[in-house]
Amino acid sequence: MQRYEASFGLPVRRYAGNDAGSVVAFKSDLDRWLRSKPVRRRAQAPQSNGGEPSMERLRISMEKMTQLHHDLRLLGMETLRTNMARMAQLRDEMELLRGELEGSIAALQRTTGTLWTTRAAYYSAQTSLSGLR
Repeated sequence: MQRYEASFGLPVRRYAGNDAGSVVAFKSDLDRWLRSKPVRRRAQAPQSNGGEPSMERLRISMEKMTQLHHDLRLLGMETLRTNMARMAQLRDEMELLRGELEGSIAALQRTTGTLWTTRAAYYSAQTSLSGLR
């Protein structure tokens, strides 16, 4: 009762010196309180500024939300398709780059192997020549 009294202004009267005990309310006070509350007015389906019933406004809002949800789903699906296509493109590019990298590594290994062979032949020749002197 105290919550309704504090939150909604329920017109109750308390006995003197008893702040938390029993309460008394007159029927006329309660009737006046009920008529003054928006709950009583809402039950009569109020008209909006445009003369449209509030249920019609609710229906229109629901249609708009449904359309927005549909549009967002389409946008999400389109974004997903775009991202999937980009991922496939990047995968193909990665495979090409991997092939180029493997070719470069093989060429480098051949060059390095040739370099070491040439260097070894050079030192071998130097050693042979120095023995002849």
